[in-house]
Amino acid sequence: MQHRWPRRHPHRSPAAIATVTQASLDALAAHTRKRRDTVRARIEKALRDLRKQNADITISSVSRRAGVTPKSIYRREDLVALIRAHRPVAALSDDPPPPEPKPASSQHYARD
Repeated sequence: MQHRWPRRHPHRSPAAIATVTQASLDALAAHTRKRRDTVRARIEKALRDLRKQNADITISSVSRRAGVTPKSIYRREDLVALIRAHRPVAALSDDPPPPEPKPASSQHYARD
């Protein structure tokens, strides 16, 4: 079966497909804002829950708890930064690092 490019919807005319009104654009923008805000609220709640449980905070764990895909987090730098800000900070010791171990002497392996 041969297709002509571009493929058209079989039940609509090209004019009906291309019709975009300002009202439809406004409705789409409102839906996008609502979805974005809902995802952020779910992420924030997941972070609070994970902190209360003293669980590991990773993008994967937050996405599972929030019920969103990791991709939806990675696409938004603000969410990635929010999650990274909630990760615990490892404490650094004031003690100097231990000395490097000396390499094993090659004399033990020498043959006569």
